[in-house]
Amino acid sequence: MIGASRPAPAGNTLAAVNDYTTYSSTRSAYRDLLIASPLIADAMGYSSLSGNIRSHIWTAIEAIASTGIPGDPATPADYPVDPFDGTAAQKSSITLTTAEIEDIYSAWVAHALWLDMSGKVPWRLSTYSLAELETIFDIDNVAPTIGYAWVCAHSPLEAYTQVQDAITLPFTATEKDAIDQIIEGEMRDFAHSVGGHATEPLHCVTIADARAAGEPPTGNQKSYGKFIARQGCNFWGRYNSPIGRALNIPTETLLGYYYGAGHVSTAWRRAGFVFPHGDDSGRAVSSAQIGTQLCDSYADWVANIFPAGANSGDAVPTLQRNWLKRMHWIAYPDLNAFSNPAQGWPYINGQLDPYFDAGDDALVAAYKVALEDRTLSDGAGPPDPNNGDLEIDCTGFEGSGWSVTPDPFTGVVGSSYQGSGSITLDVPSGMLPEDYLLGWIDTIDGYHLTSWLEGPTTLNTASSITFGPPPYVAD
Repeated sequence: MIGASRPAPAGNTLAAVNDYTTYSSTRSAYRDLLIASPLIADAMGYSSLSGNIRSHIWTAIEAIASTGIPGDPATPADYPVDPFDGTAAQKSSITLTTAEIEDIYSAWVAHALWLDMSGKVPWRLSTYSLAELETIFDIDNVAPTIGYAWVCAHSPLEAYTQVQDAITLPFTATEKDAIDQIIEGEMRDFAHSVGGHATEPLHCVTIADARAAGEPPTGNQKSYGKFIARQGCNFWGRYNSPIGRALNIPTETLLGYYYGAGHVSTAWRRAGFVFPHGDDSGRAVSSAQIGTQLCDSYADWVANIFPAGANSGDAVPTLQRNWLKRMHWIAYPDLNAFSNPAQGWPYINGQLDPYFDAGDDALVAAYKVALEDRTLSDGAGPPDPNNGDLEIDCTGFEGSGWSVTPDPFTGVVGSSYQGSGSITLDVPSGMLPEDYLLGWIDTIDGYHLTSWLEGPTTLNTASSITFGPPPYVAD
């Protein structure tokens, strides 16, 4: 019975409370949560949900409340037969049946309420606005009738398992700490798909399959161990939403605001951040310069980006913000171009020109100095273009079948080699040059140096590839 000191619930909340009493009288805490926080039921549009979905929700609540295990609905029937088959026609999105929508949505609603009730995270649903709650409870955000694109976010258990593997729980600070770790985990674990490569099938994947060990066609890893982000920002932007939802962090996928159509951003409005472009996760030179430092302010986007609308075609505002971050942290693509005699500073200055005026000359000049002074002695990036040294980070080769002949270098595989001269790596039989190149490139966070390849274009038998000193050419 509702206590006399509480107002009688109305609308969506009343419908939820009435439904609850028909299924159980043992989980009164969940009923009380809805009464105390009526915006939750409003975010669900509870009274307009079908009877089947409402029934499923309470069944799912009973299950997770008794077991402590998030729901794990069956993989949708429209999911690719083999998401690692690069020869099959691209299946970048999947549809959901009515029954699948009911199961998936119910599992996610129960998960969100259980997180709050069990205190798994320190932030509370009762403090959220309606718009924030809708990112977690609106059925069109959680189990959309149009289906899933690139990431099949059907399972709270898969998302929560990934969160527990990648992020330190429980949190004792803020949502910002969680978002920092989400971004850092993606920087550490995922590499951009090159697209169109037979070993990188561009299919929609579940969260579990996105992190499946092994190279295609048995898993979702490149030859050097990082997982494949299908279509880059299209994957990252949609992967962030269920990962955030698994922690009750309001997370939104934004289409077409960064650089117009075709690019995807992530917004954490409650925490106050926008990750403008999924691909940004691999661009900062230092592994210490990560997390929300790569984000824009959500308030800034509300004032200056959102008013133009999605797919506005005006790329200047978002790209200017992107360049400001790149100039602050130094980005691999810029070091790559700066090291290339055919591009150098004139190329970078030309890239900056559309986004900065004469009043920004000092800022632009400072970036040139930063690029000139970058020594990269920690093996985090390409060689210093001024000293002719060759620096290679071999981290990631262990156990991959590659061996290093460090002449004239010293050290062991897994360390950085620096000095003038060349380095030869023995290539296992049957591997292609691009397997090696991508493996090496990504161990230095996506820095592309494909022109360093000297030797045959394909390797069908055990052989070697030699990389020499500068100049370096951007691909």
